[in-house]
Amino acid sequence: MSILKVAAATALLGMTAFAAPANAGLVFDVDQGGSSLTVDTSGCIGWCGVSSGLSFGSDFSFSLEEGEGYTFNFGQITPSGFGAGHATFTATLAFFEPIAGSASSGGEAYYITAGGIITGGSLIWDDISTIVTADGSEFTVDFHDLAGIDFFAPIGVKATVTAVKVVAPVEVPEPAALALFGLGLIGVGAARRRKAA
Repeated sequence: MSILKVAAATALLGMTAFAAPANAGLVFDVDQGGSSLTVDTSGCIGWCGVSSGLSFGSDFSFSLEEGEGYTFNFGQITPSGFGAGHATFTATLAFFEPIAGSASSGGEAYYITAGGIITGGSLIWDDISTIVTADGSEFTVDFHDLAGIDFFAPIGVKATVTAVKVVAPVEVPEPAALALFGLGLIGVGAARRRKAA
Protein backbone atom coordinates (compact mmCIF):
# COMPACT_ATOMS: atom_id res chain seq x y z
CA MET A 1 0.00 0.00 0.00
CA SER A 2 1.37 3.41 -0.93
CA ILE A 3 2.20 6.12 1.61
CA LEU A 4 -0.50 8.33 0.05
CA LYS A 5 -3.17 5.66 0.66
CA VAL A 6 -2.05 5.12 4.27
CA ALA A 7 -2.08 8.88 4.94
CA ALA A 8 -5.52 9.28 3.33
CA ALA A 9 -6.88 6.37 5.39
CA THR A 10 -5.47 7.93 8.60
CA ALA A 11 -7.09 11.31 7.79
CA LEU A 12 -10.40 9.59 7.01
CA LEU A 13 -10.27 7.66 10.29
CA GLY A 14 -9.63 10.88 12.21
CA MET A 15 -12.47 12.63 10.37
CA THR A 16 -14.86 9.74 11.11
CA ALA A 17 -14.03 9.89 14.83
CA PHE A 18 -14.46 13.67 14.71
CA ALA A 19 -17.87 13.42 13.03
CA ALA A 20 -19.28 10.58 15.16
CA PRO A 21 -22.97 11.27 15.77
CA ALA A 22 -23.99 12.32 19.28
CA ASN A 23 -26.56 10.42 21.31
CA ALA A 24 -29.74 12.46 20.79
CA GLY A 25 -31.50 11.07 23.87
CA LEU A 26 -32.59 13.21 26.82
CA VAL A 27 -31.38 11.68 30.10
CA PHE A 28 -33.60 11.86 33.20
CA ASP A 29 -32.23 11.20 36.69
CA VAL A 30 -35.16 11.19 39.14
CA ASP A 31 -34.60 12.62 42.63
CA GLN A 32 -36.65 10.57 45.07
CA GLY A 33 -35.67 12.77 48.01
CA GLY A 34 -36.99 15.91 46.28
CA SER A 35 -40.20 14.23 45.06
CA SER A 36 -43.38 13.91 47.10
CA LEU A 37 -47.06 13.00 47.14
CA THR A 38 -49.02 14.66 49.94
CA VAL A 39 -52.71 14.81 50.83
CA ASP A 40 -54.96 17.20 52.74
CA THR A 41 -58.29 15.68 53.75
CA SER A 42 -60.81 18.46 54.11
CA GLY A 43 -63.91 16.55 55.06
CA CYS A 44 -65.49 13.15 55.59
CA ILE A 45 -69.03 11.90 56.05
CA GLY A 46 -68.57 9.02 58.45
CA TRP A 47 -65.20 7.95 59.82
CA CYS A 48 -62.65 7.96 57.01
CA GLY A 49 -59.29 9.29 55.92
CA VAL A 50 -56.66 9.08 53.21
CA SER A 51 -52.89 8.73 53.40
CA SER A 52 -50.39 8.91 50.54
CA GLY A 53 -46.73 8.39 49.73
CA LEU A 54 -44.25 7.67 46.96
CA SER A 55 -44.00 4.17 45.52
CA PHE A 56 -40.93 4.25 43.27
CA GLY A 57 -38.64 3.73 46.24
CA SER A 58 -35.30 5.25 45.23
CA ASP A 59 -33.50 7.40 42.66
CA PHE A 60 -33.53 6.01 39.12
CA SER A 61 -32.61 7.05 35.58
CA PHE A 62 -33.95 6.63 32.06
CA SER A 63 -33.33 8.12 28.63
CA LEU A 64 -35.89 9.23 26.01
CA GLU A 65 -35.63 10.02 22.31
CA GLU A 66 -37.81 12.81 20.92
CA GLY A 67 -41.47 11.75 20.98
CA GLU A 68 -40.92 8.87 23.43
CA GLY A 69 -42.59 8.58 26.82
CA TYR A 70 -41.86 6.62 29.99
CA THR A 71 -44.57 5.64 32.50
CA PHE A 72 -43.81 4.45 36.02
CA ASN A 73 -45.47 3.95 39.41
CA PHE A 74 -45.15 7.28 41.16
CA GLY A 75 -47.17 7.04 44.38
CA GLN A 76 -49.91 5.32 46.27
CA ILE A 77 -53.09 6.44 47.98
CA THR A 78 -54.59 4.52 50.88
CA PRO A 79 -58.16 5.29 51.99
CA SER A 80 -59.17 3.99 55.41
CA GLY A 81 -62.24 3.80 57.63
CA PHE A 82 -65.84 3.92 56.44
CA GLY A 83 -67.54 6.77 54.64
CA ALA A 84 -67.12 9.32 51.86
CA GLY A 85 -64.97 12.41 51.71
CA HIS A 86 -63.03 15.04 49.80
CA ALA A 87 -59.24 15.42 49.57
CA THR A 88 -56.70 17.54 47.74
CA PHE A 89 -53.33 16.16 46.65
CA THR A 90 -50.01 17.73 45.71
CA ALA A 91 -47.55 15.75 43.61
CA THR A 92 -43.96 16.83 42.91
CA LEU A 93 -41.56 14.95 40.65
CA ALA A 94 -37.99 16.22 41.04
CA PHE A 95 -34.95 15.60 38.84
CA PHE A 96 -31.19 15.71 39.35
CA GLU A 97 -31.01 15.78 35.56
CA PRO A 98 -32.00 17.52 33.35
CA ILE A 99 -31.49 20.70 35.34
CA ALA A 100 -34.92 22.23 34.82
CA GLY A 101 -36.55 22.29 38.24
CA SER A 102 -39.32 19.95 39.27
CA ALA A 103 -42.82 19.19 37.98
CA SER A 104 -45.67 19.84 40.41
CA SER A 105 -49.42 19.44 40.16
CA GLY A 106 -52.44 19.64 42.40
CA GLY A 107 -55.29 17.14 42.32
CA GLU A 108 -58.79 17.09 43.71
CA ALA A 109 -60.43 13.86 44.80
CA TYR A 110 -63.80 12.62 46.02
CA TYR A 111 -63.71 9.16 47.51
CA ILE A 112 -65.65 6.45 49.28
CA THR A 113 -64.17 3.70 51.38
CA ALA A 114 -65.33 0.66 53.28
CA GLY A 115 -62.44 -0.28 55.52
CA GLY A 116 -60.03 -0.04 52.59
CA ILE A 117 -61.55 -3.21 51.12
CA ILE A 118 -63.78 -1.35 48.66
CA THR A 119 -62.60 2.09 47.58
CA GLY A 120 -63.80 4.35 44.80
CA GLY A 121 -64.20 7.87 43.51
CA SER A 122 -62.14 10.12 41.29
CA LEU A 123 -58.89 12.09 41.31
CA ILE A 124 -58.31 14.77 38.65
CA TRP A 125 -54.86 16.36 38.31
CA ASP A 126 -54.15 19.89 37.08
CA ASP A 127 -52.20 20.15 33.82
CA ILE A 128 -48.46 20.86 34.04
CA SER A 129 -46.87 23.28 31.58
CA THR A 130 -44.15 22.02 29.24
CA ILE A 131 -40.75 22.13 30.97
CA VAL A 132 -37.78 23.62 29.10
CA THR A 133 -34.24 22.52 30.00
CA ALA A 134 -31.11 24.68 30.00
CA ASP A 135 -30.14 23.47 26.49
CA GLY A 136 -33.60 24.13 25.00
CA SER A 137 -34.95 20.57 25.15
CA GLU A 138 -38.59 20.23 26.21
CA PHE A 139 -40.53 17.58 28.11
CA THR A 140 -43.86 17.09 29.83
CA VAL A 141 -44.91 15.33 33.02
CA ASP A 142 -48.43 13.99 33.52
CA PHE A 143 -49.89 12.39 36.63
CA HIS A 144 -52.67 9.96 35.70
CA ASP A 145 -56.25 10.70 36.73
CA LEU A 146 -58.11 8.03 38.68
CA ALA A 147 -61.76 7.05 38.46
CA GLY A 148 -63.92 4.07 39.41
CA ILE A 149 -63.98 1.38 42.06
CA ASP A 150 -60.94 -0.50 43.35
CA PHE A 151 -60.86 -3.49 45.64
CA PHE A 152 -58.26 -3.30 48.38
CA ALA A 153 -55.89 -0.40 48.98
CA PRO A 154 -53.45 1.14 48.23
CA ILE A 155 -54.38 2.65 44.86
CA GLY A 156 -51.47 3.39 42.53
CA VAL A 157 -50.75 6.76 40.93
CA LYS A 158 -48.70 6.65 37.73
CA ALA A 159 -46.60 9.38 36.11
CA THR A 160 -45.59 9.72 32.46
CA VAL A 161 -42.58 11.73 31.29
CA THR A 162 -42.56 12.55 27.55
CA ALA A 163 -39.67 14.07 25.58
CA VAL A 164 -41.31 16.70 23.34
CA LYS A 165 -38.12 18.17 21.85
CA VAL A 166 -34.54 16.92 22.20
CA VAL A 167 -31.62 19.23 21.42
CA ALA A 168 -28.54 17.14 20.61
CA PRO A 169 -25.43 18.21 22.53
CA VAL A 170 -22.63 19.82 20.56
CA GLU A 171 -19.81 17.29 20.28
CA VAL A 172 -16.37 18.61 21.15
CA PRO A 173 -13.79 16.51 19.28
CA GLU A 174 -11.36 14.55 21.40
CA PRO A 175 -7.69 15.52 21.09
CA ALA A 176 -6.83 12.02 19.81
CA ALA A 177 -9.34 12.33 16.93
CA LEU A 178 -7.96 15.77 16.00
CA ALA A 179 -4.37 14.49 16.18
CA LEU A 180 -5.21 11.51 13.97
CA PHE A 181 -6.93 13.77 11.44
CA GLY A 182 -3.98 16.22 11.45
CA LEU A 183 -1.43 13.42 11.13
CA GLY A 184 -3.30 12.06 8.14
CA LEU A 185 -3.35 15.49 6.46
CA ILE A 186 0.38 15.94 7.05
CA GLY A 187 0.99 12.48 5.57
CA VAL A 188 -1.12 13.29 2.49
CA GLY A 189 0.83 16.52 1.98
CA ALA A 190 4.21 14.78 2.41
CA ALA A 191 3.22 11.96 0.04
CA ARG A 192 2.13 14.45 -2.64
CA ARG A 193 5.41 16.38 -2.34
CA ARG A 194 7.37 13.18 -2.61
CA LYS A 195 5.37 12.10 -5.66
CA ALA A 196 5.86 15.52 -7.33
CA ALA A 197 9.65 15.46 -6.79
